[in-house]
Amino acid sequence: MPVSSPSRLALFVTSLVGGGAERVTLTLAASLAEQGYTIDLLVGRKEGALNEQIPEAVHVIDLGVCSARQLLPTVLTKPRAARGLASTLLHPKAPWILGAV
Repeated sequence: MPVSSPSRLALFVTSLVGGGAERVTLTLAASLAEQGYTIDLLVGRKEGALNEQIPEAVHVIDLGVCSARQLLPTVLTKPRAARGLASTLLHPKAPWILGAV
């Protein structure tokens, strides 16, 4: 079912090393983007075998962290990571964060 006015969603994965959860997240991101959603993929570290499988319609924000636990300290101490995350979360249509793996 097409979305009448596109919504913004965000997904978080720690890396794209190649596990099943990461693959499912990319599949979900692609499917939601095809349905008209604006998708932000927050990646702890943009590294791994699945980097080349990121759908073109998905906006990737590389936070440069190894775990979800490091997310807040990194955002508070690294302006570059904070800018990437802030531009997503402070967007006029801020995303709903669906989940983290």
